Amino acid sequence: MTEASDTWRFFGRAWLAALALSWTVGVIDAYSFQTYGVFTSNQAGNLVVLGTELPHNPDRAVLAGLSLLGAIVGVAVSTLLQRRLNRERWLQVAVPMLLMILLVIVAALMRQLLQSPPQVLVPITSAGLAGLATAVLHVPAVHGWITANTGAVLTTVHAAFEGRNAPRTGGQPVQSAAMITIGFLTGALAWGSGVLGNGDPSLVALIPTLIAVAVAVGNELRVRRTQN
Repeated sequence: MTEASDTWRFFGRAWLAALALSWTVGVIDAYSFQTYGVFTSNQAGNLVVLGTELPHNPDRAVLAGLSLLGAIVGVAVSTLLQRRLNRERWLQVAVPMLLMILLVIVAALMRQLLQSPPQVLVPITSAGLAGLATAVLHVPAVHGWITANTGAVLTTVHAAFEGRNAPRTGGQPVQSAAMITIGFLTGALAWGSGVLGNGDPSLVALIPTLIAVAVAVGNELRVRRTQN
């Protein structure tokens, strides 16, 4: 991603995009933890699971490790795609996003149609979510990891106590951090409260993110047609 991306807006409404993306991740991560006992987004949490469960519950520890491995692959693939598409900033975001969304959809269909085991489903889902987070990492609407909410929470609290006149030192914008925190929490709440039913919520959870990327791509194409 070029330096000029700091002044470029892939998503028209930054706060709404941050909310949509983090809500998607919050729903799927909550479902994964309740269903499998490991996270498909929060890899710091998986490191804790791996360390604590390895002596007593090696199966769960292995699943946490597979999730971490899937996330590593997702980040690597998304990053390599962005390097290959470095001449078109909007494609650097859109192509990895759509590919990683497809991965999550594939995992959901494998779960529903083939009853594939967690050892297959978890790393695929983790790869999709981590790759999705990588695709939007440097987009101003997010400018941080949507898969790791600790930083967003701390940024929000820090800004609240820092005061309006305190100099900003860069990093994740406060509005984005707050929206990511809210999105993550409400996504987890939507799953935990049963609003989304008892089955795999991944396909429903992806709807806000799909809308966000579709609107962004549509806006980009419309601008290009106008310029031509």
